[in-house]
Amino acid sequence: MTTEEFLRYMWPDEGPYCIAYDFATRDFDAKGRPIRPVTHRSFMNITTAAEFCANNPTSNVWFTLHSLKERTVPGKVKDRKTGEIVDKEQVRTHANMKACRTFFFDLDCNGVDDDKHYSTRKAALEDLERFMELVGLPMPTLVSSGNGIHVYWRMDDDMPTEDWKPYAERLKALTVHHKLRVDPVRVSDQSSVLRVVGTYNNKPGRERKRIELRTELISYPTDMILDILRDATISAGIGITSRTVQSRALAEDDGFGSNLEKTYGPPMPARAIAAACPQMLRIMNLQGDVSEPEWYAALQVMRFSTNPERDVHLLSSGYPQYDPAEVERKVDQLVSKNIGPTTCAKMVSVCGPDACFDCKYTEQWNGTGKGPLFWAQLEAEAEPPVVEPPPGYNDAPVELPNPPAPYKRKPDGTGVTKTTKNKDGILDEKMIIPYDMYPMRRIASSRDEMEYIDWCVKRPRDPETHTFRVTASALYDSRVLAQQLAGQGVYTDPENTKDVMSYMSAYIRELQKSAEADKQHPHLGWTNDREAFVLPDKVLHCDGRVTQSFLSESAENVSDTVTKAGTLQKQVELLKFFNHPAYIQNQLFILGSLAAPLFWMTDKHGVVVNASGEPGAAKSTSLYMAASLWGQPEMYPINGTNTGATEKYRFEKALMLSTMPVMVDEVTMLEQKQASDLCLGITQPGHRERLEKSGKIKKSEGGHKATVMLTTANSSLHSILAQQNVSGAAGSMRVVEMIFKRKYVHKKYEADDFIHEMNGNYGHIGEIFMAHVVTNKDKIFLRVRQLMKELDIEGKLEGSERFWSAYFATALVACEILVMLGIVSWDVVAIRRYMMGELLAQMRGVIHEEYQAPVGVLADFLEKINGNILITDANFNGRANVPQQPRGELLARLDKAEGIMFVSQKAFKDYCRAVGANHREIIDTLHTPIQISESKRARVIPNRMIKKVLGAGTDIAKAQSWCFSIDMSHPDIAGIEFAENPKDKRGHLKVIK
Repeated sequence: MTTEEFLRYMWPDEGPYCIAYDFATRDFDAKGRPIRPVTHRSFMNITTAAEFCANNPTSNVWFTLHSLKERTVPGKVKDRKTGEIVDKEQVRTHANMKACRTFFFDLDCNGVDDDKHYSTRKAALEDLERFMELVGLPMPTLVSSGNGIHVYWRMDDDMPTEDWKPYAERLKALTVHHKLRVDPVRVSDQSSVLRVVGTYNNKPGRERKRIELRTELISYPTDMILDILRDATISAGIGITSRTVQSRALAEDDGFGSNLEKTYGPPMPARAIAAACPQMLRIMNLQGDVSEPEWYAALQVMRFSTNPERDVHLLSSGYPQYDPAEVERKVDQLVSKNIGPTTCAKMVSVCGPDACFDCKYTEQWNGTGKGPLFWAQLEAEAEPPVVEPPPGYNDAPVELPNPPAPYKRKPDGTGVTKTTKNKDGILDEKMIIPYDMYPMRRIASSRDEMEYIDWCVKRPRDPETHTFRVTASALYDSRVLAQQLAGQGVYTDPENTKDVMSYMSAYIRELQKSAEADKQHPHLGWTNDREAFVLPDKVLHCDGRVTQSFLSESAENVSDTVTKAGTLQKQVELLKFFNHPAYIQNQLFILGSLAAPLFWMTDKHGVVVNASGEPGAAKSTSLYMAASLWGQPEMYPINGTNTGATEKYRFEKALMLSTMPVMVDEVTMLEQKQASDLCLGITQPGHRERLEKSGKIKKSEGGHKATVMLTTANSSLHSILAQQNVSGAAGSMRVVEMIFKRKYVHKKYEADDFIHEMNGNYGHIGEIFMAHVVTNKDKIFLRVRQLMKELDIEGKLEGSERFWSAYFATALVACEILVMLGIVSWDVVAIRRYMMGELLAQMRGVIHEEYQAPVGVLADFLEKINGNILITDANFNGRANVPQQPRGELLARLDKAEGIMFVSQKAFKDYCRAVGANHREIIDTLHTPIQISESKRARVIPNRMIKKVLGAGTDIAKAQSWCFSIDMSHPDIAGIEFAENPKDKRGHLKVIK
């Protein structure tokens, strides 16, 4: 292993890099040892650094594990000869560290067996193995340092120093917790140095030893190592509470120093220090015009302000003999000696106690070593969080409150603390969450009457703030809350669980005072008050506002296909594919996608628009184009085949989409009842009513539905519905059906290219369209109503054709809007001409052909019961001549001599119920006299209600039953002939239409 190979393995991919080394002098220290000062050099490439190490065999050579931000940075050091503080460019400072790709520590094996050292390398390695097993760390890279062992865990990726630091703190905490004998300070010290493989340990008075690699070079996935460290600290119940920020860097007067400067917590603004300490406030107001000891005590505090270069001079400028250079000299003196901030005890001894009588911490400081800086830190908290609206929204930024006492968000973003008192009543801080975490908003769900809270957290290594949702009830269930937090990568110390729960609930109570809960939307599309339109990522308001949307879980489940890809410009270009007169049908069908959010303006709740016809007629392509206006073309539509979506899923998705279009691809194989339910269900306004276990009505999600369902089928949907007479007719009147035929406008490869491009550009037009609609809602509403009236008059549309009229009007208005917005150039007049001419005539013809008049229903019934009819033709001595006996139950009697048939009311009613017909309406219609000649009117059913013994004069005579009579001579019935069946000689009734 060469030195260059080792450094390339250990260092990040990009420099600069730092090498530290000592050199011999002729000077000796007080104990007579030669002085070997340490200096530093930076290198831009690893080869040059390795050559430098090889060219200094008599020096001790070390390397920083972290790369540098700059090759040198300004600093101050103590001159070795004069002792004066002088300006000098520095290299290895905490603030100048950039990135690292290893975690490391040093095992010292100097022959002493105590709590910091191992007597032998074998003992050190055995204890290291114990530590690795407890923590779960894999095999490290080991280097013999001469008198110890350097331990490295190398990762595949570079980590910025600020991201590396929290995990190094975890490793340090684990070494302390598991009593591994390392110097814990160096484990998390970003400016720490270790010896370079291939160089020598040249400590004076000791045997010269070569630094050697003792294992293979091993690298591990970064996330694997980070997960191990995180999980191990959680399992060990270790709270990582890094509450310090580095003070000014130590001057490099003695080479290494301690590898980590003494720290006193984060610097504080001068105003915060003055607010926390009356003594400091007095001296600052006097601008230092006090005794020299008082000023010097205040200077010791002020050098830890957030802007010490300015504040130390503001503190001093009121003194008559103020000398800026003298102030700088005093500050440098404090820095060089690393003198900490003045304590309260020192402040009282120098300044006297008078000003302290007004201090709220008077009873806290005595004997604690605390001072003005600590109290300022105790009171300090982060700036209140501000929730900025996402890009594209015109919401105003919202400033949220900070948490209430005793909780605080740390100003440096390192976590959340709780102010506590020890057993002696002394105030202190306890870190309860090792991340900055605060609530963004409360979300109220009207459906389940629950609240949800969106929280923000800044996790290590996450470049952006992470947002996650917690149920309000979880704040009172420690196990549920821990699971929800851990699931979002938020790991807190189990010992702090109660404090975390209290913090979160207290913060929400504070949030309640300043802001109302946001409304959770239970569905997409128009809100029930029709004042806004909800999309997955935003809400378009009629007053022009665009706000963020918050969806219920059910609405989110159907919103994943309502999304965007590609560009609006490309999607507009794709619509030109249908710019051909042969594609009028396709245009009208595609317009249904945008007619859907206008459909409520017709006072109707839904209509089915079906594209049927032969394969290859661009039915599915048109459906996908319609879907692409809102989202992913092939995923937005529901699979209508037997192996696709269930009937319940189709129903629930329609509710969640509410006033957005519903699309079902391929309904050919639907059973008649499913098809009828589909058509009738889409026209209903609401949702299924359900009961809770308690018996109370369960609140359902979904809105006041009013939409257009676009479907495709290889066969006519009208034909499927016609299998069930009257209910089928009701369903068919809710269906606008266009018969697609092959157009031969485009070649196959052109259609293939179109579909490919469409699958990469979608979701833009629907939002642009609705942005116009919501801000012009009233005008568009009037236009829809006006156009619907015009079409009713033009086409002489009847009440039963009201769904056709509604679709025609909304589709045309949608086209007018698209043309006005410049999205399409389709011919609105041509589309209107097609729908009011060819299409309307076609649908009316289908309905007339497929569905029978009342007399047809009656004829179908008689055919069905032909084996249950008793036929008589004469009476002899009170006995009827019976050419045909009924098989099974007697349901009707035909008196051939009289030309009258009597039919059981109950039997006909049961039949009508089975086929969805209204038996009373049919009987009443056929009872109405109609003109059968110039001078005669007659009824098909002369008597609607008569009691009759159907078996009178025969052996099967029974009690009377309610019947109605049929005039068999009526022209509408005369086409029905009853005769004996010549094949079976049993007189069975044969009905000939």
